[in-house]
Amino acid sequence: MNSVEYPASLAFATWERATAAAAAKAKPPGLADGLKAMRKLYDAIDFAVFDTSKLTSVEDAEKCGDQIDETMERRVKPLETQAKTVGSAADKWVAELKKTRPEPSAAIAATNAVSSGVETLVRGIAGFAATAKALLARRLAELKTAADKEDDDPKVTQHKQRLRAKVVEMLRIVKNRPDREVKFVVCMGNKDCMPYLGPVVGPTQKTLLKEVMKGNSGMKYFYGRCVYEESCYTFVGLQVPSSLRKRLERSLLDLTGSSWRVRVRSGQIKDKDEDDGEE
Repeated sequence: MNSVEYPASLAFATWERATAAAAAKAKPPGLADGLKAMRKLYDAIDFAVFDTSKLTSVEDAEKCGDQIDETMERRVKPLETQAKTVGSAADKWVAELKKTRPEPSAAIAATNAVSSGVETLVRGIAGFAATAKALLARRLAELKTAADKEDDDPKVTQHKQRLRAKVVEMLRIVKNRPDREVKFVVCMGNKDCMPYLGPVVGPTQKTLLKEVMKGNSGMKYFYGRCVYEESCYTFVGLQVPSSLRKRLERSLLDLTGSSWRVRVRSGQIKDKDEDDGEE
């Protein structure tokens, strides 16, 4: 099921035709206008947001969860509220119609169908959303399991251990030995961000980051020097985006198990001997 079917009995034109002969002046505006408003609210829901079949990464699944929550809050809840209002108006009008003689059976039947349709719609949307969330939770668990297995690859684990040791060693040198030059290359992918620090950075170090960041796409590389400034590990490069700071802090925490205060800034690099490793 790709969406929730809108009950035919809730179509304003259908209800209007069935009640045309029944005390037209007595029709409650809230019911007529409510049916029109309810249809607009339904049409505003993008049911594709609930589709979990094409999710390929943990990041995609988490983003999908956020989109589902937003759609539920901004689109589905207003529809459910409007539906209940319409249902209440329909029940009240049926009670009024039954007081007339002869009873306008067609109008009563159509309005009762509205009340029933409202219940069907609200129940259908609730069930649809619950199913989508359950499928999302299952898919997210599958993706996390797959990611964990990938991380457990002995080769990847070995590369990470090597990278962790090198990064920790170089960060200590950056803070305690300002006379020693420490260069960096940072690889930023669609999921992860990973730095390498050392006296030299080039194709070999870039290959190491590629191995550690398997499963990422759209990789970008940033080069420069790491210095200790204002009690922060500062990554200085010719073209370093400010958005890199948060991702670097998070990746260093994940990689080393420790927090490191990080800054990034653009600046001139005296020597360009690391340029041979750039693309």
